[in-house]
Amino acid sequence: MVLEEIKDLHASQEQAVAAILTQTSDSITSAEKMMEIAGLDEGHLSELGLYPPLGARGGPMEDLVLIGGTAGELQKNVALLSEKTERWKALDEVLACIPWVPPVDYYQLTSKFGKRRDPINGKIAMHKGIDLAAWPKTKVLAPAPGVVTFAGRDSGYGKMIEIDHGCGITSRYAHLRTIKVEKGQEIKHRDTIGLVGSTGRSTGPHIHYEIRINDKPIDPLKIIEAGRFAVNG
Repeated sequence: MVLEEIKDLHASQEQAVAAILTQTSDSITSAEKMMEIAGLDEGHLSELGLYPPLGARGGPMEDLVLIGGTAGELQKNVALLSEKTERWKALDEVLACIPWVPPVDYYQLTSKFGKRRDPINGKIAMHKGIDLAAWPKTKVLAPAPGVVTFAGRDSGYGKMIEIDHGCGITSRYAHLRTIKVEKGQEIKHRDTIGLVGSTGRSTGPHIHYEIRINDKPIDPLKIIEAGRFAVNG
């Protein structure tokens, strides 16, 4: 009788662990799909020091003593769940730092990330962000929480704001007409940080938008597309 009760308990625990394992695996799959669309790979995450590359594991070798039947399955699933949970925590931490939405609600994409012909001198140059044309005085909204690390004029950028979102991820907003935040200020998601303008090296009202990982520019458009995937599935 006691043995039967123990078996039933193990079976119940194994089902609970298996259900959590499935949910965790599904969350990891969705997160990794977002990362793929965003153009972020294992290398980017490793640069942030939050996500060890696959295969980067170690420790003393100790044989796992498996108990037969349901207890053995439970022991294996608990070990797998621990590994999956570690992976999910690292992904979840990065997901929370990334600005997944555009900084203006209505815009026209007028220049993409990468090499382009400079709109002022006509020379081929690297464009480290994307240009989003919008009506003058359109509100610029923080696409993720963070802390303002710069708010002022910066040569060609004109009036510019830089926000540190944590995890080594920063964003920049240039050519603003008005800056509505100051250095050191904590920003919440969708706070108004400025107004669209045409200051600095600019041919018309728009916002030059950058996202950087450890100060290396990445394509913001891919991040925005990944954010849409998260919303629409």
